[in-house]
Amino acid sequence: MAENGWFWMSILLTSIILTCTNAKTENRCMNNLITPGYTEPHGDIYIEYGQPLDIICVLNEKYMLEHGENSSQDLYFVRNSETLPREMIEILNSSSIRLHIDNSPKSSSMYTCKIHSTAVCLNLVVVDAKPLPVTDFECISYNYENLTCKWTQMENFVKTTYNLTYNFPGRASRFLRYSCPKLITHSDGKTMSCSWNVLSNPQYRQAQRTFYFELNITNIFGYTVVNKTFSHFQHVLSGPPQNLTHVNVTSDSIYLYWTVPVPMQVFPPGVEHRILYQSEYGERNWQQAGILQTPSTDQMRAVYFNLTNLKYAHALYDIRISMRSLAATIVNDESMWSKNSSITVRTMSKAPGAPPSTNIGSFEIVSSSSNSLNNTDMYIYWQQIGDEIKNGEQFEYYIEVEGQPNIRPVEITNAYAKFRNLTVANNYTFNIWSRNSVGRSEKKSTVFVPTASERVGEPVSFTKIAFGSGKYELSWEQPRSGYRSLKNYTIFWCTHDRDRPYQCSGYLRWEEISNDKTMFNITVSEDKINQFAISANSGTSSSGMVWATCTVIHNKAIGKMEHVWINHVYSTSIEVAWKLDCSDRIGSIEGFIIYYCSIVKPTIASCKEAEQNLTIYGDSRTNRANITGLTPYETYMLAVSVMTKHNTQSQKSAYQFATTLEEAPSSPLNVKIANVTNSSVSLVWEKPISTNGRLKNYRIIYYTNGSSPENVIANYEEYTLTNLTSYVNYNISVEACTVECSKPSPAVIVKTKGGYPSEIDQVGVTFQNDSITVVQWVRPKYPRGNINIYEVNFKKKLQYDNDTVVTNTTDTHFTFDNCGEDGKYNTFYISIRAVNIFDDVRYEGSWSQELESYCRTSPSLWLWMLIPGGFIIILGLFYMAKKMYLHCQEMRDVEIKLPSGLAPVVTTDIGLSNWGGPKIQEEQSHHPSADEELLLVKFPNSGNLSGDSSGCSSGHESVTSSLESGTQISSTSDSGTEQPRSSSTEDLHKNSLRLRNVSSSRPSKGYVTVPPDNNASARSPKTAAPGNYCVLGVDPTPVTSINPNYVPASVSSSESTKLPYILPNASIQSSPYVVTGDLNKPSNSGYVPLNSEANEKNPAYVMAGNKGMIVPDLMRLDSMKPTDLEDKSVYVQVADPATNVRKVTPDNFTRHQPTVDTAPLKTGYVTIGDAPGSRACVDPAKGGYIPHRHFDATKTIKED
Repeated sequence: MAENGWFWMSILLTSIILTCTNAKTENRCMNNLITPGYTEPHGDIYIEYGQPLDIICVLNEKYMLEHGENSSQDLYFVRNSETLPREMIEILNSSSIRLHIDNSPKSSSMYTCKIHSTAVCLNLVVVDAKPLPVTDFECISYNYENLTCKWTQMENFVKTTYNLTYNFPGRASRFLRYSCPKLITHSDGKTMSCSWNVLSNPQYRQAQRTFYFELNITNIFGYTVVNKTFSHFQHVLSGPPQNLTHVNVTSDSIYLYWTVPVPMQVFPPGVEHRILYQSEYGERNWQQAGILQTPSTDQMRAVYFNLTNLKYAHALYDIRISMRSLAATIVNDESMWSKNSSITVRTMSKAPGAPPSTNIGSFEIVSSSSNSLNNTDMYIYWQQIGDEIKNGEQFEYYIEVEGQPNIRPVEITNAYAKFRNLTVANNYTFNIWSRNSVGRSEKKSTVFVPTASERVGEPVSFTKIAFGSGKYELSWEQPRSGYRSLKNYTIFWCTHDRDRPYQCSGYLRWEEISNDKTMFNITVSEDKINQFAISANSGTSSSGMVWATCTVIHNKAIGKMEHVWINHVYSTSIEVAWKLDCSDRIGSIEGFIIYYCSIVKPTIASCKEAEQNLTIYGDSRTNRANITGLTPYETYMLAVSVMTKHNTQSQKSAYQFATTLEEAPSSPLNVKIANVTNSSVSLVWEKPISTNGRLKNYRIIYYTNGSSPENVIANYEEYTLTNLTSYVNYNISVEACTVECSKPSPAVIVKTKGGYPSEIDQVGVTFQNDSITVVQWVRPKYPRGNINIYEVNFKKKLQYDNDTVVTNTTDTHFTFDNCGEDGKYNTFYISIRAVNIFDDVRYEGSWSQELESYCRTSPSLWLWMLIPGGFIIILGLFYMAKKMYLHCQEMRDVEIKLPSGLAPVVTTDIGLSNWGGPKIQEEQSHHPSADEELLLVKFPNSGNLSGDSSGCSSGHESVTSSLESGTQISSTSDSGTEQPRSSSTEDLHKNSLRLRNVSSSRPSKGYVTVPPDNNASARSPKTAAPGNYCVLGVDPTPVTSINPNYVPASVSSSESTKLPYILPNASIQSSPYVVTGDLNKPSNSGYVPLNSEANEKNPAYVMAGNKGMIVPDLMRLDSMKPTDLEDKSVYVQVADPATNVRKVTPDNFTRHQPTVDTAPLKTGYVTIGDAPGSRACVDPAKGGYIPHRHFDATKTIKED
């Protein structure tokens, strides 16, 4: 019980709190807004249509205290902006009123309670009913790809929702409904739609024939259901035909092809096609060519249709094809036809369909242009055919004279042809065809022109009277001759933009009337001018056409002339022309008066001065006059009147306006100089008195005496000429220009002010005598003044410094003497500049380029003594050189006397191919001398053993050697040039080792040989000895003669035991030799140095060998004295060419002799080198060569 008590107590408290809260809220119109009162009900009010509306407006207590009682009488209601009448308002008490409306219309309105124009509170009142059913619900399947349903919302003032669903026929799907994937409200806010396709959810059911749609419309007052049964296939709107084109075209048919859109190709009922067309000619309406049905899929893939019986050839046809479902039941329902596919096709051309039409009288006889009475000119007229039967391009009319094809028209248009100088005594038959690019018309038209004697007489006084609105009355009189055979008249009229006398080239029409009439009324279009003509006709002849040249205005007295115009306009004259109407011709014409004056401006048509007039005497044939003496570029107005007999005249014609052309104006006035500088002139002037047109600019012409005139353009009455030459007289004149320029104004001559002279560019020095020097120059090219002074800058080049002196002169030369000032200088530099002085202001030009010159001084006594002394010295040196040369020549011819045992041997070129040939026969008992043995050992501190390298010393003569390969190795001097060796072993075998003979006229190359052992001939130097030495070869060719250049080196058997190596076998037939020399060229790898000092340029060398051995290179023999960088001991080793000598290293050599192989050494080669060093030799078989030193064989060893 206690718990139930607490429960009911809490509910009571909650109710009290809510009631208090609501009461507090209701006392306000709206939250956070303080107003004088509030309304009941509070907020928005929704009322169903037909129910009454009641609103109570209450003032709050605070307002009542401030404004007193009975304030409710000032309360009233406003709906939107309309104040409601007091009959709808009831005063409840002193603080409240009530609004009552029995039948409020459907609306959404704002009701406002006010007091003294102050809003107390407001309410939005919506009066509406339950939704109305939509009336335009419809669904369309577009191209069998999607289904779209649309409808328009009915007017609703409350929020209304729509829900669209559908189901299909049948018991199974009756309760299975499908909803709309998405409802869409269109931009107009009223139209709504829903679409289904194959991708939507639910999908578009293409095969379903019937849909049951249900549209539910709901608002706060209720709901409405709209049911719609939709026959699917009847409402499929196809897309337009695709790929529409023409397959073939003729002049009257077009064969068409198109395809059905792919989605519609599987449409079960099929489609039908409507073909519409219209031509550019004929009536502008669509004609239906037929309806084509394609019920099957195969027929819809490619559709063909032959559009036949087309009326016009070479005509554009606009063809449009549309489709619709075969299931569509409403025949005339255009909404179910698809959009059109269009194509424009032009039919093929063919010959024109008809010739032009003619009449028996459609010709005109005019006077001959040759003024001959026997000849005449003729115009043949015809009626043009319509464009629809021209049937092709390049259309024209073709005319020829029957039987006389050589007579051709001089002019032919679309309406007539002109023939000139035809004989009046002949008759002519003219045949006329229509012709285009295909051919001419099948038929022809004919105009027969009889002879002058056979023609019917022309009607007389043919006149046209205009009644207005295109109505004309034509009148004439019978012909004076031939009227008895007259059968009828033909009235012609032709539309043209001008009246006679211009030939009409428009469309010609005619009408035949009986011969008893002399008047004819006709109504034509008044948009254009119509020319009228008449012909009188018999059965076989006609008078030809007579044109009406005058139009009489009905019921019009003599008035002002109507046809006046400006014919030509010139700069000082205007030609005015006119044409008289028939009414203007009444009475005898005496002449014409032209009135004219210049006007104030084009917008004010009043004379600037008194009007002038010009009288022209003449008759009706006078049709123009020329007014002269006019002002150029002036606007004039002109009028014309006709003078008749008895001094009467017509009214003035309407004024015509014309502006004369522009021409050159008068010259500018008062040309003055405003300012002058050294490079510019400022001008001012006044405009010309007569501009004679629109003044465009001014042209200023200026020039100096002897120069071509120049001109510049100025846009105003002032201008400054710039970039002028200083201190020059200029002739200046000004021209004013419109379309042409005026004559120049009187010339103004002005001289520009002085300025800086230009640089002097021609300076010269002339020595008049030993003490006077003249410096000359020319005036600057642009002096820009009188050149008051020249400054000469004289700079002296002294022994220790330079001295510069600037001297002034007024001449173009400067003289100075005492050149050199007693020898203190002998060179000077001159530069000059010009100086202008204006108003104590110096204008200094640029210095000229410095001219360097030398002083001319008199020769001194030492010079006179030095010249002959030098000549004597030169002669002495020449004599000594010649003496030395002769001495050297003599020493070269001295025969060498060798010690005993060193017999000279002479050899020729011996090819290495004779390696195995006979050996040189020598004495077997020969032993080397002591000198030869010494050459094979190493001499410490022996100095230079080679002797003088010049070949002229008294010491040991040097004999250098070289090798020749198969190719010639030429060296006529001791140049040290290295020549290439043969690159193959075969080439080495073909080489020869030559010896230069002293007595030979041609220099040759010497070499040395060492006798090989007995088996030397059996061995071939296939490889070079490795290690620290190079191999000397032998020449296997026997020596048949003794040559003093060879130095035999025989060693006795007793001495051989003392040597640290095995000597060559003494039994060898070849005589060995050793050659030493001094290298007088820079050392290279081919030299063999011997005991050279560190400071010697040319280390000595030694060569040893035998003629029967190959000498591939010369060996280097370094000095025994160690260098600063390394401590090496030299050695000499004799080896067999086929035996390899192992490399000597610091571990296996003694100080002065290298360690040799334990195997017995064999004679035939000498190797020289440093003990620890290593230099690789070139293998002859590998195509390389070992450089060698050439020597001159004329250098020989003198006797000891």
